[in-house]
Order: sequence, then C-alpha cells, then structure tokens
Amino acid sequence: MTEQLKKVRVKTLVGVALLLAAACLYVIGTRSTLPPNMLRNYEIKLAEHAFIPGTKDLLVVIGFEAKDLGERTNPRSLLAVYRVDNEGAQLIYRFSPEVPKEVGYPRPLLIESAKITWDKQKGLSIFTCWGETGADYWGTHPILFSFRRGKPYPVSFYSGDLSDDPRIRGFSWTKKDFTAKNHYDGSESVKTLLTQGASIFPNGTIELIFWGDEAPKAAYHRLVKLKINPSWL
Repeated sequence: MTEQLKKVRVKTLVGVALLLAAACLYVIGTRSTLPPNMLRNYEIKLAEHAFIPGTKDLLVVIGFEAKDLGERTNPRSLLAVYRVDNEGAQLIYRFSPEVPKEVGYPRPLLIESAKITWDKQKGLSIFTCWGETGADYWGTHPILFSFRRGKPYPVSFYSGDLSDDPRIRGFSWTKKDFTAKNHYDGSESVKTLLTQGASIFPNGTIELIFWGDEAPKAAYHRLVKLKINPSWL
C-alpha cells in the first residue's frame, strides 16, 4: 500500500469517526427520553451505526458508561438505540443488565462492545458484550438483541445451560448460566454466561470462547470454541 493511499484511508476513517461522533451528539440532543444531563454523568464508550434495510433511516447504537464508577450513578452502563429519519433522531430502546444477587458479582456489568448485523433470513440484530472486572473474574457476557416491529429486544440465543457442556464444565473458569433483567423494563430477561471471548459472524453465527484448563489467568490457555447458529431468529 502506497503512502498516499494510507493517508487517504486514514483521512476517510477519521472523517467517518467525526461524522459518527456528530451523529451521537445529535441523537442525544433530540427527541430523547434520556436525562438532559446525560453527558455530565456518562461518557460514550462505543458507537455503531448502520442503515436499516429497506429504508433510508439510520440505526445508531451508543454504549454509555458512568464517568465515575465509584459514585452511585445508576445504572453504571447502558445501551441506547436510536432511529434517525427525516424528522430527526428518536430513542427507541435502552438496556442495562441487572445480574441476580445470588450470582455474586461485586460490581455491575459494563458494556464492552456492540455490533450490528443483518442477514436476509435472520433480519437485523445487535450483538453486545458486557464485562465485570475482579481478581477472580476475566471474560465477557454476550447478549443478543433481535428486532420486532422495528424495535430491539433481548433474546436468549441458546437453549439449556452452556455451562453444563462436558467440554468446559469441569473447570473453575466456567460459571453457571444466569438470567439478567433489563434495568429499564423488568419484564425483559435474557440468559447469558461468563465467557473468555464472544463474537458474531456476518451470517449471524455466534462463537463463544472458554478456557478449558486450570492454568492461571496470565498463562496460555487451551481454548474451547463453541459455535451457535440461532437459526430461529
């Protein structure tokens, strides 16, 4: 790749980043049910966008995290989904997972990543990962959102308990599956579990990575990869 081409690519990426940042500030400042002082207490952890198939409208996904995690900002982190059309930006959904007390996490889960995918058969979806730090913790919790009547909702993309899989259940890194509720809507719940890595492919296939040994955290680990194809979405 020539130096000139590299500069063009960098300028293009910077331009896209600036446009997305402007879009984030725009959607937060219009037709929003989020508090007016949102950016006083929260910072933007991530932002993704994509055109909604079959329309000229834009879907903007923003992950917020409290600026001071030591204060009592509630929730500490959240996912906000906006639809941008000719009339402006509208907040159509927000989500923050509440982990049951019996799971024993000392801190709430914080959003780490979000990816918008679209497949002709499965439709539009948002794949997110949420993490919690600690001496005995390392990993992330995948949560998938599908769409119904133009709005996202959390879906459990697997049945049963993955922690019972014989390939991973005998190791201390594997924690029991649990069901988290939406802080903003207690009627919404979704099953998830601790993984050491999670990703989604363009066709909607989800890959989860687990440590399949008892090596210490800083060591190299034997990786167990589970691929799940939620074809029912």
